[in-house]
Amino acid sequence: MSHCSITQPQLAKINETAVCAHQPWLLAKPVGGLLWLGPIFEPEDTGYWD
Repeated sequence: MSHCSITQPQLAKINETAVCAHQPWLLAKPVGGLLWLGPIFEPEDTGYWD
């Protein structure tokens, strides 16, 4: 089984970049036996990655 991982600091950096650019971003894992899709984080409209 293949395992793809992204760490908490990496997600925090992605969120910081998106917030500064006022761009929404989507948390997704399109590999493996189970698809992860969402949530969508929209700066100033929804919650933030913490």
